[in-house]
Amino acid sequence: MKIRTRLRIVSAASVALVVIMAFLFYWSQHSLTTANKAKNLADGIVSSVFERKALNSDYLGSDNQRAKEQWLSKQKQISEMLTTAASSLSSISDKQTFDDIQKSLEDSTAVFLQILSNRESAGNEVLHQVETKDIENRLEGQLLLKFLDTIAGAHKLQKASNELIAS
Repeated sequence: MKIRTRLRIVSAASVALVVIMAFLFYWSQHSLTTANKAKNLADGIVSSVFERKALNSDYLGSDNQRAKEQWLSKQKQISEMLTTAASSLSSISDKQTFDDIQKSLEDSTAVFLQILSNRESAGNEVLHQVETKDIENRLEGQLLLKFLDTIAGAHKLQKASNELIAS
């Protein structure tokens, strides 16, 4: 084999190696960016859900109409955050967790609307005061469970994204 042929082979191999290394670098950066987006989404969900919980407590404790409006607004904000962030998911298990979070949020909206309806009924004295309070206590318990489900799902997303970042 001539020196010129060997030089061409080594040059071609070097170029191929550089291209492969550039591709691997790009792929790892893309994976890291995706994991960071998923982690930021999960952090945003946790923060927003805790803010919503504080508004919920404020409304339930003092029947503060401003807190009710803010709760509904925060719920809408979280839902919009979830619908725009579907591209941040990196695996099928994350997608399932994401769907579970969305379901918990939808359910919590339904429960909160039932609480509002129950309070309206109590204001109109359609139901007896004891029945109304009993219903509201059960609904508050359901709302707390939905809150905990949402937080657990967000923590799963955080854990999965942290593992992806570490890898």
